[in-house]
Amino acid sequence: LEPMMHKPVPWQPGSCVSEDGHRFACKHAEVLPLRIIVAIDCSESMKYGPTPDRKPFVDWNNNRLGCASAAFDDFMQRRAKYSPEDMVTIIGFNHSIVENSQVLVDDLTGRRDVLQRLRPKGQTQFGAAIREIETALGATPPQSNSEVVVVFLSDGWADYPQLELTSLITLCQTMEWKLRFHALQFPCEEVQIPLAKMVKTVQQMGTSSALASSAGACQSDIDLQNFVKALSANLGGVV
Repeated sequence: LEPMMHKPVPWQPGSCVSEDGHRFACKHAEVLPLRIIVAIDCSESMKYGPTPDRKPFVDWNNNRLGCASAAFDDFMQRRAKYSPEDMVTIIGFNHSIVENSQVLVDDLTGRRDVLQRLRPKGQTQFGAAIREIETALGATPPQSNSEVVVVFLSDGWADYPQLELTSLITLCQTMEWKLRFHALQFPCEEVQIPLAKMVKTVQQMGTSSALASSAGACQSDIDLQNFVKALSANLGGVV
């Protein structure tokens, strides 16, 4: 602790400074960057409305896939302010994997290069996406005790991926990663059963991160923007 009578001190790594200039150690500030995986449904039905209201996304996909791309671009932009060292994997899926790329959260050019390549086609298979999430984690494993945040967006209905999700959960438990799963149904007024069940299964892990998992339905582009805006702040940041 600093003496009571002193000039205000500047911030230094590994410490916190109060408003009156006192520095003190704060272990809570030592937070690891997040490992974020964004899985976006790129099936045929994503070619329909609603449509994004902003460029360049409307030029790439003037449909609900464009809305998803715009929302997640904003999500990553906000995360770059909270925690610029977060690593993000963007997975595009339909009945197979159409995209799997890893970028730093503050790499605007890199993430937009990925998002503009996404195109709606094919059917939807959640199992393919969950398998690819596990593959991505295996290719570049986070540190032990890191938080793994999955944001999973789909507009449709697909079979519940029991085997694949069980395998992902087992991997995270074995590697001591804190899994957190957020499912978005877009556009829809309510979350369909398979997505809700995926979230509930992760929550049954019982950890604080798993219990923070959620499922949400977004009817409009504005709803989607507001949802990911709140989520980006709710995840916290590295101090």
